[in-house]
Amino acid sequence: METTRNKCQFFDLVRFNEIVDLAKTDQKQSLKILDDYTKMYPNDFSGLTYNANLYIMFGEFDKAQMILDYLVDKMLDARYLIEHPEKRINLEKYVARCQLKIFLYQNRIRDAIALYNNNRQHFKGLNADLSFYMQKLQGRLELDKRDNNGYMFKQITEYREKDFIEHIQRHLAEYKGYDRQSGDPVFAVGFPIDEIIKEARKYIPSNRKLYTGYYENTYLFRYDGCGRERNETVDYFRVVTFDRSGEIFEMYPTKGYVDLKPNKEPVSLNYMRSVGQPGKPSGPVKQLSRSEKFIQRYGLQNK
Repeated sequence: METTRNKCQFFDLVRFNEIVDLAKTDQKQSLKILDDYTKMYPNDFSGLTYNANLYIMFGEFDKAQMILDYLVDKMLDARYLIEHPEKRINLEKYVARCQLKIFLYQNRIRDAIALYNNNRQHFKGLNADLSFYMQKLQGRLELDKRDNNGYMFKQITEYREKDFIEHIQRHLAEYKGYDRQSGDPVFAVGFPIDEIIKEARKYIPSNRKLYTGYYENTYLFRYDGCGRERNETVDYFRVVTFDRSGEIFEMYPTKGYVDLKPNKEPVSLNYMRSVGQPGKPSGPVKQLSRSEKFIQRYGLQNK
């Protein structure tokens, strides 16, 4: 592929977009490739902030912090940012968001509250759930208002198992309100949801978690043919909990595979499958994954 490096010393937009696309299904391989990319383009601020986010997701906070510190230094003396203040403001926003994730996941609550309160402009436009969570940390959520609000407000204010069980119904194929044309993730007919939740709890909380937001952990499980996402049959599902807890508030099928070798591979629950349950046999023909296609295209080695 012809690179744009000769045309622009700051970035290769085509390749960066391909790395982002790869991260939708194989974040670990995307991180490895992105490390090489940012060494080649150390002034691609979008690439660096994306790199920091991936490190945060895998719990490598020290590496993410090094990137953020580098970006802060760049903001002080980069001529390009001085000449383009709108770019500087945008970079400040993404650095602040990454920093808040690190503070929260490291349980540095005072630092997190100070950063959030002093930089509210950088957190506008994010999901309102983050605002609820920060209010809870500051003791500003009132329990008596819990039941008059939406699902996540309720769970952040005070977690209740029965609310999760009711909520998960919308991801079941038998759910009457499910729109089959939408492509939203849905578990297969007959998926043993109660038994699977009970079994998944044996692995939660644990070091298999991903740090996928500001206050949540995600765990990946395998159960062949467990459901559909974007109208494709998938073999994995995600379970999302509040950080450092076993409080599950979301669960849905996904086609994304996160390579967490050697110690954090997705937990296979295929031993729970029986005849007649959802699942599909594996065919003899090997299909190249998105990451394998990417590696093959660029002649890279799978490190």
